Amino acid sequence: MTTTFPAQPWTEGDVFVNDTTGVSYTYSGGKWLASGGPEVEGQYLPLTGGTLTGQLTIQKPTQVALQINNNIKFWSSGAVALSGYTNFKDDELVTKKYVDDKVVSPSVGRRFKYALGTRVDDGCFAIGDYEILFSWVDLNGVIRKMPDGPDFAWTDHARMTIWNAEGALWYAAELSKGTNWSSTMFRWYKDSVKLDRGLVVDEEYEITIEGYW
Repeated sequence: MTTTFPAQPWTEGDVFVNDTTGVSYTYSGGKWLASGGPEVEGQYLPLTGGTLTGQLTIQKPTQVALQINNNIKFWSSGAVALSGYTNFKDDELVTKKYVDDKVVSPSVGRRFKYALGTRVDDGCFAIGDYEILFSWVDLNGVIRKMPDGPDFAWTDHARMTIWNAEGALWYAAELSKGTNWSSTMFRWYKDSVKLDRGLVVDEEYEITIEGYW
């Protein structure tokens, strides 16, 4: 609702009544102040408290944010900036930094637990005198299978690297595919070991095999 005030000049103490709303205005301190009138309450939002219904439209320059208590800013671009709050709940708006801090960095390769023996459980691998065995399923639930027989061979050996939980390279070898196939395991044969710092049983490692994973 727009009120049309009397034409200037205005003098301190001048009074103007809006005939439509019955609201009385007094010119004081360089501005018109509403004072009284039967329809003031319910048509004007008080400076403290109050309830709005319907859509609120705020016209402002693009570079100016709508700010609430110095803690949150809303920009015309749709961006929202939060300040000084990090104890977020599941149903609350969060900052990019909060999300970045929670995201786990991608791993180097597939995760397996080191085991002993010629049969390996899901999520495990074992290294023998001549062969290296992997379960089809790794600790992340990812499945990789050998076919029923040799399908092809790379021109050069496959290169395997094994990394410990601290990100250090712990074992490296050149591998070749075997002909002793298994319905439950991924089987390789060692051609040459390049690095062996001593794998620990039940420890988890991240493993890459060039050309396969």
